[in-house]
Amino acid sequence: MKLHYLREVENEEVIEAKINLDEEEKEEEHGAAEDEEETISCPEDADEKGCSIYKRARDFGLTSTKSYEAFNPNSPIKRDEMAKIIQLYAAKYLHKNTVLSEDECNDFKDLHEAMGDLTGHIVKACQFGIMGVKSNGITPMDIFRPRDNVLKREAVTLVDRAFYGNVYE
Repeated sequence: MKLHYLREVENEEVIEAKINLDEEEKEEEHGAAEDEEETISCPEDADEKGCSIYKRARDFGLTSTKSYEAFNPNSPIKRDEMAKIIQLYAAKYLHKNTVLSEDECNDFKDLHEAMGDLTGHIVKACQFGIMGVKSNGITPMDIFRPRDNVLKREAVTLVDRAFYGNVYE
């Protein structure tokens, strides 16, 4: 079993996530028989920790951003971006099941404000009961606020819901 660590330091707080992957799972996730492997690189002036986080996020499929500059690891994260990361992590590594239907989670009045391909991830994060739901964890909200920053209290709730479901209201 291989252990991978994601570690981010922000405002003197350490945020860590440990990911356990068997080598076979990692090969399946990334296509063991690929002809060309994409090189993930960072510019020479990039900070080492930010570059490391970007490379691991790419390796684990948690971001599809093609460049370090576009990933911008030292910027705040938007709710639509967080929906993608938490939804992919919950599906791939926690094997989360949906608790709501796609129809129930497709009615956010501001869903069209999400960037690029992120609307599907917002819907899936809602289906998992992780984001876009009221405090009861099962009633979708009217709006998602896709381009708002994730607040610390929201981040803690997202991680808690991803790992434990709706234990707390």
